[in-house]
Amino acid sequence: MIEFQRTSRVSKKVNLTALVDMVFQLVIFFMLTTSFVQTGTMELNFAEGEIAVSEGKTDSLLVRVLDNKRVEINDKKFTFNEFSQKLFRIISEKPKKDVIIVAERPVTVQGLITIMDIANRAGAINVTLAQ
Repeated sequence: MIEFQRTSRVSKKVNLTALVDMVFQLVIFFMLTTSFVQTGTMELNFAEGEIAVSEGKTDSLLVRVLDNKRVEINDKKFTFNEFSQKLFRIISEKPKKDVIIVAERPVTVQGLITIMDIANRAGAINVTLAQ
């Protein structure tokens, strides 16, 4: 009879302790960093055009965006730069004044966002978009 030499089997085990520790540290890191991220938001209200115009004659400021370069504030025309200065003046005098924005047909989305950004930087609290 032939005798074969038996080799002992070596058990190959991967130690996952360090990997699990690293994953838990990453989870804790991401949980802590995401809780500190805050995005700046601006509350918008949507109203119908006729309602907005009737509200505009009371204590609201009616802003009509004519095109991407001209804006009307209560029937007075301004460029975007003049509009920014005028709106800062108006909001500084009456900080609680509502701003109603009505966009005409040729206005692009970027033009409307620029007007809303100017209103936000001026300190307008209640901004309404009307059709």
